[in-house]
Amino acid sequence: MLAIKNLPQIAAKGDTHFLVYKYDENGKTYTSIRQLNKNERIDELAKMVGGNEITDTTLKTAKELIGK
Repeated sequence: MLAIKNLPQIAAKGDTHFLVYKYDENGKTYTSIRQLNKNERIDELAKMVGGNEITDTTLKTAKELIGK
């Protein structure tokens, strides 16, 4: 099952996380997806908690949400 969530409290319960992102190449825009490793997963949850700036507080919250 694939679920797209933008609430960190719910997203943290997933077993596997993917990052969907866009990039430009040769004047064209592409969309891609890749599976996150453990540290990337924590970083992305930290961004969901507090925005693009990752702080000690958002990292701590992300780790608590996934049960670390």
